Amino acid sequence: MTRRPTISKECALIGVVALLLVAAALTGGWIWWTRPTERWAPIPDGLEKDEHMAVGSSLPREFTTAGTIAPAGIRSESHEWIAGLRWTDLERTEHIYELHLGESIEVAGLGRMTLVGVKPAPLIDPNKFSWLPGIEGKDGGGSAIYFVLEFEDGVKACHPQDGDCPRF
Repeated sequence: MTRRPTISKECALIGVVALLLVAAALTGGWIWWTRPTERWAPIPDGLEKDEHMAVGSSLPREFTTAGTIAPAGIRSESHEWIAGLRWTDLERTEHIYELHLGESIEVAGLGRMTLVGVKPAPLIDPNKFSWLPGIEGKDGGGSAIYFVLEFEDGVKACHPQDGDCPRF
């Protein structure tokens, strides 16, 4: 009669722990690759404070005398952030520009736009568990795009409530 090999409880426990460690390492590597830690680029020298702007899912679009700027999404590619900005000119034509962190682009009719920071939305929505006792819901948990804008001559930031913006 042959004896059937058995697996001891210690060997089974070691196997389960090893499997969990491998799964945790793979998940951590995926998060590290898809959510780069570099989220800010140096601000170009010589720019005024009022030229720093932010748009995002929980922030209003930015208005200028030449059109509006709104977010068009944030994503990571090859371990770096790419942000999309939607520029709508006075003729209501939409132009979408994608910028890598720290990249500048010349926008006709507006000026030079430089992406200086991103704040991606959290991986897990903080309001998902707000139904549990002791966990409160939070506002403004969305993404944000930070950029610096050097206006062309005659273009400036404006506020619709002040009446100094064109109608969109």
